[in-house]
Amino acid sequence: MTIAAHPRPRRRGYLLVEMLILLVVLGIFALIAGKLMVTSIKAMTLTRHREETARRFDLAISRLRADVGSATLIESDAESATLRHPDGRTIVWRVEPEADDGSGAPNPFGPTIRLTRSIEGKVARSSDAEPATAPASAADLTQWEPLPAGIAFTADGPTLTVHLPSTDERSGRDIGNQITMISQLPVGVIK
Repeated sequence: MTIAAHPRPRRRGYLLVEMLILLVVLGIFALIAGKLMVTSIKAMTLTRHREETARRFDLAISRLRADVGSATLIESDAESATLRHPDGRTIVWRVEPEADDGSGAPNPFGPTIRLTRSIEGKVARSSDAEPATAPASAADLTQWEPLPAGIAFTADGPTLTVHLPSTDERSGRDIGNQITMISQLPVGVIK
C-alpha cells in the first residue's frame, strides 16, 4: 500500500517575524545614517568656522605687518601693541575679550577675543605747514572678531612678536606658535 505524499503547500508572502526583523535592521541602518549625517554637518560647520577665523586672522596680521613695517617706535604689553609712525600717528592694537552674546550658552568653538586697531594722534597733511590732529572717527577703528583666545604681543626693539594660541591635538600641550615682524625704519627715533 502506497500512500501518496501530499506536497507541502507553497508559501505566499512573508511571516510576521521576518517583517519585524527587517524593520529592526532598517531602524539600525537609519540610526547609523542619522548619526553619520549629524557628525558630518558638525564637521562642516567647524571647518567653515576655522576657515573664516583663519581668513580674519590673516587679514589682521597683514594689516599689523604693514603697520609694524613703517613704525619708528614699538612698545607692547601682553594685551596691546603701540606703534608710532613718522607722520605723528599712533596705532594701537588691542586684544580684548569677546563680549558675551547674552545667551548664557558657552561658545561651541571655545573662548574668543576681539582684535582692535585704532589710530590716534596727528596726521601730516601735504597742504598744511603744521600737522593737524586726526579726528576720531569710525574709520580710525577696525575690529576683527571672533578670534581664538590667547593672542599676546611682545616687543623688543624693532621687532613685534605675536604669540598665537596653539595646542598639539594629540598631547594637548602648547606648542608656542608665534609671528615675528620687523620694522623697516630706524626704531626708537621719532622725527
